[in-house]
Amino acid sequence: MPVDDFVPRPMPEPERRAAASPRPQAPNRPSKNVYRARRAVVGGIAVVVLLVVGVVAYGAWRWSSVARTEVDLAEPLDGSAENWLVVGSDSRDSIAAGDPDASAFIGGNEATGGRRSDTLVLVRIDPGSEQVHLMSLPRDLWVPIARTDERERINTAYSYEDGPQRLIDTIEEDFDLDIHHYVEVDFAGFEAIVDAVDGVPMDFEVPVRDANSGLVVDQAGCRTLTGDEALAFARSRHLEYRDGSTWQEEPSGDLGRIARQQQFMLAVFDRAASRVRGADLGAANGLIGAVVDHVTLDTQLDMGRAVQVARRFADLGTGAITTHALPVVPYTTPGGASVLRLDHDQAQPVINIFRGLPADDLPAHQVMLRVLYDPTEQATAATVSDALEGKGFVVTET
Repeated sequence: MPVDDFVPRPMPEPERRAAASPRPQAPNRPSKNVYRARRAVVGGIAVVVLLVVGVVAYGAWRWSSVARTEVDLAEPLDGSAENWLVVGSDSRDSIAAGDPDASAFIGGNEATGGRRSDTLVLVRIDPGSEQVHLMSLPRDLWVPIARTDERERINTAYSYEDGPQRLIDTIEEDFDLDIHHYVEVDFAGFEAIVDAVDGVPMDFEVPVRDANSGLVVDQAGCRTLTGDEALAFARSRHLEYRDGSTWQEEPSGDLGRIARQQQFMLAVFDRAASRVRGADLGAANGLIGAVVDHVTLDTQLDMGRAVQVARRFADLGTGAITTHALPVVPYTTPGGASVLRLDHDQAQPVINIFRGLPADDLPAHQVMLRVLYDPTEQATAATVSDALEGKGFVVTET
């Protein structure tokens, strides 16, 4: 079964489809079609958070209460496209093990304490084309970590003392792109956002469960997920579905979790945007509270820009959002860990969107050149080589 077949259909908001890039490969899949699914499955949490950030800016009297983090970011040009990094963080220090909903935050057998990035989404806002592009980065993606000699899962960068900056630098270096804004939301904020819009109706074709996250949907049909249920669903990495009288494990792991999580959050976006457009003051106040208490922004993001982003999302709707899955392949590390590696050839067209390049272009540092010259023009050849290297190209022996 395809990864996105394990995503229930949002109800009752009208279904909208967005173009999607080729999906990551998934391991052996069961044949039964468990869920009705849409193709737009990546990046919804980012859409919701950015919309809500703008809602807080509308409530200007609370803007100064939002937590800020000082990070070095690329400076966007006026009117140009911007890349936002949205991080769903698992801040466990504030979660008591005795909390009845603790399993949804920390997993059934995991200890409290510490933090990690659980969801990483790149958002490209292009005012020229009036399009928004979103790409989720699997947390098990095996990459070099900035300012180290180590390769680790990409979410490991967030666990360093300078977590947000290390994560930004790692993504910029590994994908050769710029990040202009940083937004972080913890999972208590996720729950608060869902509750602020009175839950999200979803249509389950079969019962599902996950003992690790605490998810239990014991009957098929339409069910409005509350905040804690939505969190358990979004955190699910060991999903089981009932096939007749037996329970079957859904095999796609983190890729399946990404698909379910982001599809659900697109449904939350529909719900939140409709409430904001409909001047639902109760929902707006709840959304403002969710952001003030649970969202961290970079210090460069001012109130005016946040309002612009909110208006763009609310006006364009999900029809203007193009979602992209990052092409990856399974990989076993020398230490025996099962992770994912970037499929470089397949990934370039997708990553180029966030670089502002045509799909078939390569960044300069991936292009190797050799300067050929007449022996009498050696000085000129050296000048040309220096100029090419200055542009980022790799010049081999001339």
